[in-house]
Formats: sequence, C-alpha cells, structure tokens
Amino acid sequence: QHTHTETPQYGILHLSDLHLNGLIDPRESNGNVFDFVVASKRLQKYVNEAKKLLKAYGITSVLLAGTGDFINSDRRLSEKLASATSQVRACLLATHLIQQVIIDLSQDFSVSVAMVVGNESRLGDVEYDTADVLAGNNLDYLIFQQLRLLFTGKDVKFIEAYNYTQQVVTLDNGFNVLLTHGNNIKTAPDKAI
Repeated sequence: QHTHTETPQYGILHLSDLHLNGLIDPRESNGNVFDFVVASKRLQKYVNEAKKLLKAYGITSVLLAGTGDFINSDRRLSEKLASATSQVRACLLATHLIQQVIIDLSQDFSVSVAMVVGNESRLGDVEYDTADVLAGNNLDYLIFQQLRLLFTGKDVKFIEAYNYTQQVVTLDNGFNVLLTHGNNIKTAPDKAI
C-alpha cells in the first residue's frame, strides 16, 4: 500500500472518449476490432506504461481525470446495432474496468478521481446542455457516482464537481487542471480556455 508524502509530486492520467460498448467487427473494418475485452487490454497497457513513467519521475500522487464519453451513444440505429450489450450492462462493465484502473494505480500512488461528462453518453435525445439536471442525466455521471460509492471508506479521493460539464480541479500542490469534454468550446480552444 502506498503511503502519503508531505509534498506530493502529481501525475495526471487522462481518460476520455473510451466509447465502451462499441463493437467493431474485423470483417467490417479492415481488420480493426473493438469490444470490452480489447478495451480492458488497452486500459491495462495504458496503466502499466503510465506507472513506469510516473515512477521514473518520482510521482507520488495521481489525478485520474475523466472527460467523458466513456459509453458509446445509442441514439441512432447504427449505434444500437454496433453495441456490445445494453447501456445498463455497459455502465456496469465500464465501472468495473475503471475500478480496476483505480485499484492498480492505488497500489503505488495516492489517487484522486475527478470527472466531467461527455456529449455521447447523455441519455435520451435531449441536446447536450450545461444545466446540472441535464448533465447529470448522463452515463458518465452514473459511472463516476458508482465508482465513488465503490471506494467509500477507501484511500481514494473523489472530487465532486460543481458543474459536470466543466470543472477546475486544484491539486494539493496548487496546480489547476481544467476538465472539459471540449464539445462546448465553439471558438479556438486556446482562446476559449
């Protein structure tokens, strides 16, 4: 188990646009394949490689920053036909996969988790909106809250957002991190930010 230090050295692992629940058949995509098994292998590889780098730089704390679209949309017929399973099962599987990422990271680092929602994981045909009631009607929000509940009483910090479409996280070392999915930035991102 990792122990806390007085002056944390932060690393940020970014999860965005995982589009879990997508099903890509190699016969229909020039050999490309994607499903939950492939996603789990990619996440494991990402964590393994990140841990090597973080350790090499003496990192003690990690912010796992989620910026949405963890689940594929199913609002259009083509998306429904390309789904691996139902949206509810997909959320449960996504929660499990990200839970494993957090467990793995927490073996070596102090872990904080913060998240905003994406536009593809929203429920229903409602337009993407920044109103909290609409932002909360999103599968990304559900996954974040399920993870928070799973880690209740554990040594993992979950940072609740004031607004789940855009959030500024201030790390213990004073560094600010802007979390946004980006689809709501209509001008050049560097100017809008």
